[in-house]
Amino acid sequence: MTVFLVITSLTGSLLAFNTELERLLAAVLVPQARVRRVMYVENDQARVLFAALIDPEKNRRYDLGFTEFFVGPWTGNELGRRKWGDLSQGRINLMPFIYKLHFALAIGKTGGWILGITALFWTFDCFIGFYLTLPVSKKDFWRDWKTTWSVKSGTSFTRLNFDIHRASGLWLWPMLLVFA
Repeated sequence: MTVFLVITSLTGSLLAFNTELERLLAAVLVPQARVRRVMYVENDQARVLFAALIDPEKNRRYDLGFTEFFVGPWTGNELGRRKWGDLSQGRINLMPFIYKLHFALAIGKTGGWILGITALFWTFDCFIGFYLTLPVSKKDFWRDWKTTWSVKSGTSFTRLNFDIHRASGLWLWPMLLVFA
């Protein structure tokens, strides 16, 4: 479960800066095609999708070498080209690959199922952990439960480690449940 959570959190952290990292990592190539569609990606960037023209010498479509073409919307200057998510082109596709990895763990529906099942187990784990912190006795429930929210100092390492784990789990429980 931890492996998937770490991958998802790290790739999600990078996606928070997707536009800036894309601008830094994208490079340029040149082809023969006609414009199919133009989409505004950001205020200072537009994505143009092309359809390859037919090469009269080979009687087949040109290999454009890219699927995305970026231009400045105000000047029309080329900002970059790439085949989306194709790591063989180098760093220009690092962010699309991270995007794919984040949303599908780069293995399509299987990754989605793995993340979904992991999220269910994590949700159950949150409730089981919460239940385990509740006092066994109903007598003095609140007084007994209050001690589970704190860390006792001056105890053995094992006890200190247990208290830190239990108390931090309780304090962070709402956030952990939302993430799950």
